[in-house]
Amino acid sequence: MPTIPDKTCTTCGQVAPMTAEHFRPDARYRCGFMPRCRGCQRADARRTRERDIEAHAARVRAWYETNPDANARHCRATWAKRKGAYNQRRREARAAAPEAQRAVERAHYQRNREKVLAHNRNYAARKRGADGTHSSDDVTRLLAAQSHRCHWCGGKLGDRYDVDHRIPLSRGGSNDPSNLVIACPTCNRSKSARTPLEWAGRLF
Repeated sequence: MPTIPDKTCTTCGQVAPMTAEHFRPDARYRCGFMPRCRGCQRADARRTRERDIEAHAARVRAWYETNPDANARHCRATWAKRKGAYNQRRREARAAAPEAQRAVERAHYQRNREKVLAHNRNYAARKRGADGTHSSDDVTRLLAAQSHRCHWCGGKLGDRYDVDHRIPLSRGGSNDPSNLVIACPTCNRSKSARTPLEWAGRLF
């Protein structure tokens, strides 16, 4: 079995095996790895973020907007790796201090209500095998386009409103923004799993 050579970090001087665990691979260098260890790279990236957090956030947002597919793949891969550990930490926290954990979850919901609800709708749609996804930003745009009025009855929407699928998921409707409208709870419950034509006799 070949012996793995050691490599010295040019920043901290740490000597470690020349593997991807300790040094980031990079074909630009003769040895195939970057000169600094991963620890030094992470520390440098952290200092850069702290120096100008707003500029860093703007760069991240710009990358997300120009690379939506790559970002989605990255998020799915990251969640797949961390899901087990995350859920285990939540179970342990809930068991150790159930009231405190519920308070944390309620506060998170209040701060991120639309994102949480969009996540839940997308999850439910995936379980049904429906095509398409939408975000909390899509819901905000729909609200503005409808002037904060119910799509079905035209009534003014308050703090409580529902995101309704024109063609219900159970009837083969998609979960993307083109099949969504914002409705008052009364209309959404009345329409239920019917199409607009079945419910009101017209397509709107």
